[in-house]
Amino acid sequence: MSKARVIGACSAGSTIYNCNVNLNTAGGNKKQGLPFQLDRRTFQHRAVKRLATGDKRDYIFTMNQIGGIGRVGWYPRDGVRPREPYQYPLLSYTLLYSKNNTTSDGFPVGEEVDKDMSNDDYNDEFDPQEYPEYFPGMAPFTNENIVVGDKLDEDRLLASKWDDWDDDVFDDWGYFYLYDVEQGKYYFPLLSPQNQADGQIFTQTFNAFGRTFTIIHGYPVQGIFKFDISVNDDKPFKFGGYGNMGSDGDEVNTFLRYPYSIGSTNLMLYYVKQQEESDEDEILYIYCIPKKISENNSQTYNLYQESGEDDNSWMSKIVTNGLIVYFSKTNDVKEWVVNDLGGV
Repeated sequence: MSKARVIGACSAGSTIYNCNVNLNTAGGNKKQGLPFQLDRRTFQHRAVKRLATGDKRDYIFTMNQIGGIGRVGWYPRDGVRPREPYQYPLLSYTLLYSKNNTTSDGFPVGEEVDKDMSNDDYNDEFDPQEYPEYFPGMAPFTNENIVVGDKLDEDRLLASKWDDWDDDVFDDWGYFYLYDVEQGKYYFPLLSPQNQADGQIFTQTFNAFGRTFTIIHGYPVQGIFKFDISVNDDKPFKFGGYGNMGSDGDEVNTFLRYPYSIGSTNLMLYYVKQQEESDEDEILYIYCIPKKISENNSQTYNLYQESGEDDNSWMSKIVTNGLIVYFSKTNDVKEWVVNDLGGV
């Protein structure tokens, strides 16, 4: 009885007929399949991601190897009965997360930033309690409603903010805070370290309102700053910032959307473009992504600014499981942002 000498695709009888199946039979590295992506990027990476698509990517097809279209019956063991195409169920997710990318992956990133974050009194630029219209539906933004949390008493009213990122994108903006919806209290997490090199991401834990927040922050790539905020419970909270946009009263705010998908889940990216009128450098983009997918069904943030005023307030809508916020200087980096998102 004959014995198989070579087991492999398209190798039947190769040793009998003295065929070398390992020989390069032309084609070089231009054989079937997409460029490999395991350990390096190809120079056509963006084109591959954009063009390698279709409307049947989640289907499995079988072919008739027997002959006689539609023939029904028993087939030898090397035969395959043709079947209807089978749609393979794609993964469905409930939560989003950041992949912590620290390279451009071929997508546009922000312009170079003068990293100028510092800590200052929360009312140094403007006093939030004098602008209740910028914090609607929230407790008065007063000293009494600001908790110390795990900070030193003398640091209770200090907040982390940026100067202007160079090119006068803003004038003292940030004063980043967490707001506990149920208690009606504010807390200013002090970020540390600050002003580090691109590609360096840091993790801090903050205790406030009887809750524990984890904030991952830093510049993953040029011109983009990321906040990745999670909490140890599912109670509601908000994250926000405020200050002076430095636009001399001619700020143009544009509310934008960008559709994308992760697995079988179709999503919408909500973000805002804040620009000094007719200025191509003084632009700030803010992208807000709640981690809970069901909280991405409508605009995920609010922006409050009166016409002719430089002072404004940006905040997320109420979230429960956490959120990811990206700030970009000058350039729209929606593709990079979406590429940084994954689902679980």
